[in-house]
Order: sequence, then structure tokens, then C-alpha cells
Amino acid sequence: MSNSTRAATHTETAPAPDSTDDPAPVESKSSPPSELAANATAVEGSAPTNTDQPTTSEQHQSIAAEFLALKHSTQELAEIFKRASTALTEAEQKIEATAKLTENIGVFLAENEYLSKDDAIVEQFKETIQQHASPSKAQQSRQTAKPAVRGGRRLYPKPYYFPRRPKWVLKVFEPFGLEDIQTLEEMDLQEATLKCLAADGVEDAGYIEKRVLRKIVSGSDSILQIRDKRLENYAAYAFVDILDHATPEMESVIVMNRLGAVSSRAFLKSMQKHIEAADLKLSQHIIPENVEADLEPLSKSTPNKPRLFICTPEMLERLFTKGVIRPKAVQTMILFEAEHVLKVPSHVQTIKNSLQTMGSCQVVLACHVATRDVLLAQDALAFDADKVIFSMDHANIHTARHFYYTDKSMTSTLMAQAVEMSKKHTVVVLCHGGSEAEKFKEQLSSRTQVVCAPLPASQ
Repeated sequence: MSNSTRAATHTETAPAPDSTDDPAPVESKSSPPSELAANATAVEGSAPTNTDQPTTSEQHQSIAAEFLALKHSTQELAEIFKRASTALTEAEQKIEATAKLTENIGVFLAENEYLSKDDAIVEQFKETIQQHASPSKAQQSRQTAKPAVRGGRRLYPKPYYFPRRPKWVLKVFEPFGLEDIQTLEEMDLQEATLKCLAADGVEDAGYIEKRVLRKIVSGSDSILQIRDKRLENYAAYAFVDILDHATPEMESVIVMNRLGAVSSRAFLKSMQKHIEAADLKLSQHIIPENVEADLEPLSKSTPNKPRLFICTPEMLERLFTKGVIRPKAVQTMILFEAEHVLKVPSHVQTIKNSLQTMGSCQVVLACHVATRDVLLAQDALAFDADKVIFSMDHANIHTARHFYYTDKSMTSTLMAQAVEMSKKHTVVVLCHGGSEAEKFKEQLSSRTQVVCAPLPASQ
């Protein structure tokens, strides 16, 4: 072993020599304490060295970039899911609304015997819709539901719609299963009206028709709330009876909200059918909805037969301004679908001003739904005291004057007829309550044999 190797070994393993033993100092090969600690730590592997720091920072930056990209993608997916959920909810609502409408149409067709009950039933696909509906929809609707706001009383009653509407309110042209008290031929009607009734398939009328129709053809102001094509028939009867023996100078006006509407065209078609059935001779003038239309020829023409004008409220004002309509010659004004015509305040004012220039003119408000505008119009248009307010809906019974319920003279007539019928048949009188039944029993007990059925215990 050489001396240099021995000296190095001594330096690493043996303690440093004392200054007294070795006067000539030997240059030390050892490292500083901090460097030794760093080397020892590197050997043990418990901490990174200074050369690893840049690599770790790059990894952190890469992870941060990937996190931002993932966050952005998650936001996009959330937006897509939100739009899809909204579209799905809207689709479910539309499907349910369509199913409800289909069910109502099916009930209507079945009630009117256009379809059998088996063909009109829709329970099969309704169950399918309920089975495949979103399971969280009910929970979501409960969470988002808001408490109902307490409000005041409705200004006008909400009408009944099928299928919950009682069937008896549909029987406008039927005698309600009673024997006929009086035939139409015995009523004070013109021949033209009887022909129209025959064309509509009405041979015998019940007490509703005899009370309402008789007052309409006599010239009383009227509010008619009837559904379906029966509204068209009643509105036509009002002027057919008057035009039967009218002079050439007489005029009538029919006001509609829109001439091009489907219901308006249907009414015009029905009116033409009644005019042909009654064999009436008159001139019909449908005024187009054009404020620039030339009305000069009509204003200069000399009528040789009664004239019927069909127009909108805007054109009605022009007809009076241009002198086409002679106010004193107008005998009847019919507002078809009055709930739409009277919805606009300017229309009400136009009709009111027109009536003020006329003499004695009958006004008929024909509507499918008796809205608040229609009910208030009777005061704005100054209806006479002998007016007729007929409502087909029993929900509106307290706002309508049903003569067959409230007229005492009509009740007396019916009771007298019931006594006569009881001599050959069994007559059933339906009453509103026990007190009314007892009253009728006292009135009729001296004239015929009366049996008063007791009310159920629950009532």
C-alpha cells in the first residue's frame, strides 16, 4: 500500500491530529457541514435536491391547465343538460296538454253520439304518458310550487266546460223529456221563423224556447250565451222574424269582430241557409275591412228591398259617417261573438254613439261566453226594461235571468199544466229543497193527489 493511500484512509477514518504531534499542517479534504448534510440527505432520499425544483413547477402548471380545461368542459355539459331538461319538461307539458285536449274532444264526441264510448276513450295512451313521465317531475313541481294568492271575488262566474258540465244544459232545443205544453204553430211567430225552425229540425219546442224566443222576436233587447251552432240559429231568428214582412226602407246590422274568422264565416253561412229557408227577399252587403273602401255607390243607391249590413265596429262608424246607413231605418243590431267585440272600449263607444242616433232599435248580444264586458254592456247600451238575459251555463245562473226558473207566472202555468197531465199520467216535480216541496204540496193537494218524497238523511 502506498503512502498516499494510507494518508487518505487516515484522514477519513482517524480523528484529526493534534497540533503538537504534527507541526506541519495538512490541508483538509473534508467538505463544509452544510454540504455534508446535503449529501447525506441525498443518500437517504428524504428530500429533493436543488436540481429537481424546476421539474415539479412544470408539473403543477400542467395540472392546473388540465383542471381549467376540465372545468370548462363540465360547464358546457351542465348547460347542455340544462337545455335538454328544459326542452324535455316543455315537451312533457305539451304532450299532457294535447292528451287533455284529446280527452275533452273524445268526451264531447261521445256525449253527442258522434263516436262510441270505446272509440272515444283515451285511457290507453294517457297511462303510457304517465308511465314514461320524468320521475322527478312531481318532486320538482312540489318544490317550485308557490302558494295561491288570495284575491277578491270573481267579477263574473267561470263557465263550466265538458266533461263535468251537466247534460241538461246542452238541451236547448229539447223539451227536457216533458210532454209538449204548446207546439210552435200555436206561438205568435212569423212564417219565416217557423220555416227556419223546421230547417233546423225543431218541430216542438220546450218551455225555454217559448219564453226566450217569443221575447226575442217581439223586439226585446237580449243577451244570449249559447254554445255551438245553436248560437248562430238564435241570432238568425232575431232578424228573420222581423224581415218577414219588412218594408224596403228597413235595415238591419250585424257587427262582428273579424269577418275573416272561422266562426264569422260559419255564421254567415248559417245565416244564408236561414234566409234561403225563410225565402226572404233582401239585399246583403258585406263591408270589407278596409278604411279606404269606396262607399259612395252604397250611399247613393235607392233600396228596393230591406238591406242587411255585415261589418266590423270600425267600418260601422264609417257607414254612419258616409250616410250609407240611415239611423232611423235600422230596426235590429246583432253583435255576434259580443265577448270579442265589446272587449275593446272604443268599440263600445262606437256602438253606443250609433244607437243614440237611431230611433227604436233592438240590440242582441250573441256570445259563447258571457264575460264581464258583455254583462256591463247592457248598461252602457241602455237596454230596455223588458230585456232577455239567457245563459246556457247553470254556473252563470245567478247572473242570468232564466224565466223558466224565476218567473212566477211561468211556474203557475207549469203547475196548472202538471195538474191536467196528472189525470192521465204520473207527474214528477223536482224542487230545489224541502221548503219548496212543502209549498207546492200545499198548493196542489186540493187539486190532485200529491206524494212528497222525503229528502235523504245526509241532507
